[in-house]
Amino acid sequence: MAQRIGLKKLLPKVLGTAALLIGLGAGLVACGGGGDGGSSGGAGSAPVPSTFGIAGTVTGLAGSGLVLQNNGGDNLAVSANGTFTFATPLTSGATYDVTVRTQPSVPAQTCTVTSGSGTASASVTNVAVTCVTTPVLTLGGSVTGLTGSGLVLQNNGGDNLAVSANGNFTFATALNNGAAYDVTVLSQPGVPAQACTVSSGSGVVSASVTNVGVTCRSVGRFAYVANLYDNTVSAYTIDASTGALTSVGTAVTGVGPESVTVDPSGKFAYVASYNDSTVSAYTINASTGALTSVGTAVAGNGPNSVTVDPSGKFAYVTNFFGGSVSIYTINASTGALTSVGTAVTGSNPKSVTVDPSGKFAYVANAGGSSVSIYTINASTGALTSVGTVGTGNQPRAVTVDPSGKFAYVANYSGNTVSAYTIDASTGALTSVGAVTGSNPQSVTVDPSGKFAYVANAGDDTVSAYTIDASTGALTSVGTAGTGLVPFSVTVDPSGKFAYVANYDGNTVSAYTIDASTGALTSVGTAVAAGARPYSIAVTR
Repeated sequence: MAQRIGLKKLLPKVLGTAALLIGLGAGLVACGGGGDGGSSGGAGSAPVPSTFGIAGTVTGLAGSGLVLQNNGGDNLAVSANGTFTFATPLTSGATYDVTVRTQPSVPAQTCTVTSGSGTASASVTNVAVTCVTTPVLTLGGSVTGLTGSGLVLQNNGGDNLAVSANGNFTFATALNNGAAYDVTVLSQPGVPAQACTVSSGSGVVSASVTNVGVTCRSVGRFAYVANLYDNTVSAYTIDASTGALTSVGTAVTGVGPESVTVDPSGKFAYVASYNDSTVSAYTINASTGALTSVGTAVAGNGPNSVTVDPSGKFAYVTNFFGGSVSIYTINASTGALTSVGTAVTGSNPKSVTVDPSGKFAYVANAGGSSVSIYTINASTGALTSVGTVGTGNQPRAVTVDPSGKFAYVANYSGNTVSAYTIDASTGALTSVGAVTGSNPQSVTVDPSGKFAYVANAGDDTVSAYTIDASTGALTSVGTAGTGLVPFSVTVDPSGKFAYVANYDGNTVSAYTIDASTGALTSVGTAVAAGARPYSIAVTR
């Protein structure tokens, strides 16, 4: 009993002491803790730092193996287009720099980064990675005929490529599959002056291109005109830039020269003289173009056309009244002619030509309205007849295009130009139609085989045509005025210039040729020739 009374008296004291302690503790807490002011992790502690992700989008990815990195690490492999996020976030204020560590392959690609660097102050989502297929298709071809210096090619107006020798070439910049290409000549060669043309030069790549063809031809150096009435050949130099002719004198011929030609090497010239049944041979001075006689050879009755085969080994002369072709071998050192026989032609043969392969010869028979066809013996030059083909009325000229695929005949009285395809095995001709002219006296094809030109004696014009590369058909692209009664037309070996001998005008007209259309533009006043210029030829 006495113990219970003692506890009752003691309890109020204990409770009062506890209350006092609690109050003191609360006061201390309110004052910030203990006497040294140290933090106890309560309401006054620092905040946890913020972090942000680095992300973006990949487009154009087709290959495999792309690896990105941020700040030189945190490598991230990406296998498909779409969004990406680096594994490691950055704290606020940290810098980021996204780069490509490994480019894709199969197919090879190049990926570039935009908006890839900065300071993280919020989540970054605009890093852009764009991938494009690395060009792997090459563009090239081959150059032939180049003798000058300074040839520069380009593709699509750039990627310039200097070419110094014949052979294969490849542009430095490769192309993507499906890319377009267009190869052109930026600078033509000089010393000697040449004109280079491009074939198979444009298209769309689906594989590496190796068939672009660049063919270079020397600008003609000299021109020669046979003057029927004064028994001379006029000689001219050719300005390589303008095509203008400058007279360098004349050489004496036989009586009544109707035809002049030069050999493929440009070393020799030959003239068929109608009235004295001779063929005159000359050497050509390589510096001046002057002609020096190396003698004459006897022809048949009324020789009126002379040509040399592509090898320079044989010469052929049509004899108008003799109904034959005289055949000669050419001395490679002197140019002198040696007769090796004749071949029978049709009536009144007026023109002879040899195809570029040297396998076939063709003779236009003015009296028979036909073309005689021959094979050529490669060893002797002898001709073997393989038949004839009909033409228009009074054919006066026949020519073969540089490819050897097509032949053309100017029909003087028929007022037409006949076109034919050539059988590559037999030389036989098959008609592919005709176009009209006005007493067409002469026909020629430019060295590229793209254009044909016809001298119209009836209306004092020269007609220009494009040639269908598949059929040989002619399409008119207009006419150009000439002097009086144009009798002969030729194109220089580069294809830049054309020349017309005006029979009644006693002049020679010169023209530039538009390489795209074939149209002719006069290069000035016609130059004087001799009396009744009948035929014109140009050297390489």
